[in-house]
Order: sequence, then structure tokens, then C-alpha cells
Amino acid sequence: MTHAQYPKNEQQVTVVLVMGGEAKIGTGGIVHCDDDNAVVEVSDMGVTPASGAHITLLYAMGDRVMRWKARCVDTFEETRWILSAEQPPKPGERRDFYRADISLGLKVMEGLSADREEASAEIANYAEDTSASSLPRMDVEISGSGIRFDSDLRVKKGASIGLVLFFPEASQVHGVVAEIVRAKSGELACTFQAISESLQNQIVAEVFRARYANVGLMNS
Repeated sequence: MTHAQYPKNEQQVTVVLVMGGEAKIGTGGIVHCDDDNAVVEVSDMGVTPASGAHITLLYAMGDRVMRWKARCVDTFEETRWILSAEQPPKPGERRDFYRADISLGLKVMEGLSADREEASAEIANYAEDTSASSLPRMDVEISGSGIRFDSDLRVKKGASIGLVLFFPEASQVHGVVAEIVRAKSGELACTFQAISESLQNQIVAEVFRARYANVGLMNS
């Protein structure tokens, strides 16, 4: 296992905490990391781990989702956790295969610029000005590479649209450009274009939350 497979400083991660027979899942960022220890600043958790609590970090590495199992050594400033590795990181599933059915806030935007960079800026600005409560809740199938959902929108395969997304367990509204790969009666399937690391990380967290709802599955 090379050091290159450990999370990098400032890399965003999904944090899975198992404590008191329950699993809590949130997001965070690496403050410092070496082969045996890491300091991670967490958010969306609402709990502080006890010393010795089991923690798994999930993070993107190439086309894979890496898993790094550790224990909590100490905490400071409540949101910064000092971790000690139990074993080296291990590669998991491909990010594009890491998917689940979830419910989220979703709005489709048409009429974006044909230029990909300009379109990304437009949808990002729109998401920043959008209230999460204004987004209709929808059931979707989502992965790190794309999304499928029911829609009566009439668009052609290959067309680009903007998606404004909000995950109920998070605090941020995300905007992303997507390309239509399938448009049939009442359903759209899209691939994400130039997806941000923060959205990628949030998707992994939500998919993990949906797929592993209890500690027994979490440890399998």
C-alpha cells in the first residue's frame, strides 16, 4: 500500500462513526494525514465520538471509493477528530457503480449556455441563490456518475441540462450540469459533467447512508 492511496490534506471525505450500537454518517475534510494517523474536520454529524470509537473514512481515489478504517484517539474544537489507523486503506467499488435509491430536493434547469464552463458557472450561481425548501422532493436513483428520475420534460439524448440538488442530511444546495443519456416516457437518465468534489463526496455519503442503514451491514 503506497502513501499515494491515503487521503490527501484538504481532501473531502465521508465519515462513518459507529458508537453505542448506532451508525452516524457525515462529511468532512482532511486537515492532516500520514500513514498511521489523520486529523479530520467533520460536519453534518451532531455527535462527538468517544475515545476508541470505530470510524471509517470513504474518499475518492481515481475511479474508486477508498475505505480506511480507524479509531478515534481524541477530539478538539468538537469538530476535529484525531484518528489512528486500524488497517491501510482498501479500494472499494467503482464510483460510478456506487449507487442507491434516495429522496432529495431536485429542480431541472434548461436554457444553459452551450459552453460547458459557462453553464457550470450559471448553475452554480443559481444553486447558491436557491433556498433548499423551494426544491420539490423527488425519489431518484443516484451514483457518483449520474442520476435517474421521473420527468415529463421533453429533451433529446445528448442535450445538456442543469440540476439543482439538495440532500436532506446536508446543508448545501448543489448545482451540476448533466447530459441526457436516456429520455423515454416519464423518465430521464443523465450523466454528471465536471462534478465538484463536494457534490461527489455528498453523493457517496448519501449512497452509503441509504445502502448501509444499520451497523450489521456497515461492518460486513
